[in-house]
Amino acid sequence: MKFQAIEKKVIDAEQFLPPDNIPEGVQNVHQTNLGRYLGEVITAQGQNVVVASGEWIVKEAGYEDRYYPIDSGIFDETYQPLEERKVFPGNDLEVIALEETVYPSKEQSVFAVVHHEDPYGGAHEYEFRNSLGFSDGKARYAHGRQRIRFVEKTDTIMLAGLQSEQLVIALIDRTQKLDARFPCEENKEMITALKVFLEMSRRRVKNRQDRGVMGDLKK
Repeated sequence: MKFQAIEKKVIDAEQFLPPDNIPEGVQNVHQTNLGRYLGEVITAQGQNVVVASGEWIVKEAGYEDRYYPIDSGIFDETYQPLEERKVFPGNDLEVIALEETVYPSKEQSVFAVVHHEDPYGGAHEYEFRNSLGFSDGKARYAHGRQRIRFVEKTDTIMLAGLQSEQLVIALIDRTQKLDARFPCEENKEMITALKVFLEMSRRRVKNRQDRGVMGDLKK
């Protein structure tokens, strides 16, 4: 991926997140007795530099096989993704960052995939930046993303995808399991609120069934 520094310098960087993600140029990856992953990169000066899990690996401009590491905290404060709003000519869609953020982070991490001429304005497909959890007083995100698609019915076809209720059922299950290990009142309040969402969804479907419009594109 490409990133842009505050001073407008553009770099190629990838985060070292072993064992699943080992960027190009990282060699001799191994796990220490304490469970920490380390590796090495060769710099433009020909030096072998040790890199640790979580650091960003930057490719040296003008070199095919030379790299240097940047601490994740410094990277987050210095660089930002080159494009958070992407336009794909020919594919007729945009990926647009939503303003709402996950507390306490101020970084946008949820994106609507908006197809042009979509009457819903992008309510069926979303991208999410993968979270790296909370460390050193900050919520951190990787720049890798995953995408989910919700079921969508048009006048001519039905596109398979998740139901909102399916996602909420998963969230209830996840929160209940987390609460079993780290119980708190806020978890129980979240579970209650999510169950209210499911009940309102059930009522909405029942209402549409009773009116004979369930499954039709009618109000």
